[in-house]
Amino acid sequence: MTPRRGCSGERDDLPGLQTERTRLSWERAALAAVVNGALLLQRHSQGWVVLAPALFGLALALALALIGIRRASRIAGGSHPVRTAQGPVVISGAAVTLFGMVVLALLSFTMS
Repeated sequence: MTPRRGCSGERDDLPGLQTERTRLSWERAALAAVVNGALLLQRHSQGWVVLAPALFGLALALALALIGIRRASRIAGGSHPVRTAQGPVVISGAAVTLFGMVVLALLSFTMS
């Protein structure tokens, strides 16, 4: 397939690239949550202090993956208008930030 050209002569994206980029970005965030949870479990075996944040990371990864699958299928389907995902992006961004801060705090407290 060749790229389409816009009115100004600039190259537009190939069909399907937006769907792929959306899916990959959500999957990348989910993978980061899983890796951080696994890092906590590997570094520490101190019971609930680490188990609770690790389980939160697993739940967060699952939620991010499901949001990504849903968004990519809506974009690919084209039957429904796709709006900017402001709500899911803000909520998931806050959850990822909170989880990252918890991981860093737990790792830094146990290194001393």
